Amino acid sequence: MSSFFCKAIFPPISDSGYKVWEDPSIIKWRKRDAHVPLQCHDTVEGALKYWYDHSKVDYLVANSAVWDDDAVVGALDSAAFWVKGLPFVVSLSGYWRFSLASSPETVPSNFWDCEFDDSTWAKLPVPSNWQMHGFDRPIYTNVVYPFILNPPKVPVDNPTGCYRTYFNIPKEWNGTFNRLLRSGYFLQEISSFPL
Repeated sequence: MSSFFCKAIFPPISDSGYKVWEDPSIIKWRKRDAHVPLQCHDTVEGALKYWYDHSKVDYLVANSAVWDDDAVVGALDSAAFWVKGLPFVVSLSGYWRFSLASSPETVPSNFWDCEFDDSTWAKLPVPSNWQMHGFDRPIYTNVVYPFILNPPKVPVDNPTGCYRTYFNIPKEWNGTFNRLLRSGYFLQEISSFPL
């Protein structure tokens, strides 16, 4: 079941020359329509307590934040803070296994398979930016692109990050309808998932 689940998340890559990363329509693949970020609560009291506890954020401090090595711990703590007290929510933030390929063509075969050995891969905090952790180089420009534009073709030199993590679905969720989300993108529905 887990292997099927892992393969169901990713679109197939064809041997006929079709490159999924050059298909502009893939941006909409499994993407849900825009909506307000509603949270699920099992009781009215629980909802009120959650919002009361989470309404004391110091936005001035948040707006003056600087991204450095100490910020990684802060980002992971922040992600945990916002899901604390929410029923049926598990944060996937944390340290994930990470490997940087030079291009999509050089991504390890079946790296998404649950049996894939990632023991030699680096650990990278998620959320974060791999360039800020020594992988590749930061690319920022607001004037000139750092590569030749030829949409939808992408350059051969196209660093591609591969991420892996494991997580457990709580037993209490057995028989419930769940969605796996990452940054608002719908990845997979899990309905009555056998635990």
